[in-house]
Amino acid sequence: MPAALIPRDEVVRRLFDAFRTFGYEGATLARLSEATGLGRASLYHYFPEGKDGMAREVIALAREWIKSNVNAPLVNVGEPATSRLKTALRNVANGYDNGRAACLINIFGIGDANDVVREALRETASLYSHGFERLLLDAGVQKSKAREISFDTVIQIEGALVLARALDDRSVFTKRIQKLEKQYLELIG
Repeated sequence: MPAALIPRDEVVRRLFDAFRTFGYEGATLARLSEATGLGRASLYHYFPEGKDGMAREVIALAREWIKSNVNAPLVNVGEPATSRLKTALRNVANGYDNGRAACLINIFGIGDANDVVREALRETASLYSHGFERLLLDAGVQKSKAREISFDTVIQIEGALVLARALDDRSVFTKRIQKLEKQYLELIG
């Protein structure tokens, strides 16, 4: 298919899947080309900065997903706190295919991804914890405690994803999500 017929957002979505499958180092230009259906020249047309440019676009897509599917429900003060939490955790579970899919924070955090990609990861990880922190603050949890719990939440989600994939046992992830929900419900009532 000619490059002009594939919308940029579709190319980025295909790159997202490729990076998620192969990791940063394993996502060679040949694999990225195959995943997108574009030749190398077309990939460089879309992304003149090469693989790092592709990675930044993929991280931006992940960040937007987190904003829409995790943070937006968590900070929606028009909904009860318990509903906000349940929606966000359900979206997390669905977004990671209940523990089958890798997280880009983990994928890009390992190996030789450059500092520009790492900065985008830092922003994304920070955003990830922000929604949980906001929910806790809205429920009256002290700021320092809310921040600590929100970071721990992201650590638990990420760790459960890694272990679920390593052990080929998605119940590791689903059980962790259930435990997080229970912990939060005790805090937010």
